[in-house]
Amino acid sequence: MLHRRFSAVLEHWPGESFRAKFFDPQIPNGFLTFERDDSGKVSGIKLDFPPLLDVDFSELEIRRKNESVFRSLVTAY
Repeated sequence: MLHRRFSAVLEHWPGESFRAKFFDPQIPNGFLTFERDDSGKVSGIKLDFPPLLDVDFSELEIRRKNESVFRSLVTAY
C-alpha cells in the first residue's frame, strides 16, 4: 500500500544515491543512499532530507533484516 503523502519518484544520482521527488509539494525533496556490506549486498539506506515539521528522517535507521526473517514471513520470495 502506498502512502499518498509520502510517495515519491526516485531519480538516480551518482553512485548509490537517488533523489526523492515527492508528489506532495509541501514535502521537500531529499536524497537516499543505499549502503552495502563487504559482500556487496544492500545492508541499509541512509536518508538525507531537510527537516519537515516534526519529522526528522535522519533519526531513522534502516537496516536489512537477516534472510531467515524473510523466509519465516513468506513461503517463497
